[in-house]
Amino acid sequence: MHCKLESKIRMASKTKTTTPPRSSRFLKELKVGKYADDADKLINIRELIKPNVSLREHEELDRELHIWRHQAELREYWVPDVNDAQWRSWMFGTLLQLRRFVSITKPEERCQCKSRCLSNAQDHWPECQNGKDLKKKKDEEAEKARNRKLALAISKTLADDKVLTELTDDEVRDIHMRSMRERIKRCI
Repeated sequence: MHCKLESKIRMASKTKTTTPPRSSRFLKELKVGKYADDADKLINIRELIKPNVSLREHEELDRELHIWRHQAELREYWVPDVNDAQWRSWMFGTLLQLRRFVSITKPEERCQCKSRCLSNAQDHWPECQNGKDLKKKKDEEAEKARNRKLALAISKTLADDKVLTELTDDEVRDIHMRSMRERIKRCI
């Protein structure tokens, strides 16, 4: 019985004329590109344009879509206006263009920092090490600025005699010990 089924399938495949599925040259290039696997990993269109997701997932997907939208904008692809209510679903064409770009471009050549100067970390390709380093540097500078602002606020607060009288003896000793340790570190 199994042999009969196989022979029927063979006969049907011989008599039936098969026509290749029609698809555009653009879609063929997506699958044919040398780095098509990278494109599949980086830009998962099905996940990015899911219609029914929770609010938290929706926000995460929007963040990722904004990253890809910005990259498409830098590459001068058409991008939908984010003020439009349907912008998420309109991103499909833009994401296809980006996937095509990824599938035919070497990973080290995807970021535009190779051809021009980028001063903003968001302008770098998501995988670019230069962008990650720039973001880390900017985060460190922002943290230093926050700490400096806090230090100035503390010094202004401690300059007020009324605040100092409200401190307990242990708090005054703690402040004194911390300032002494800092003096020793700085050799002041």
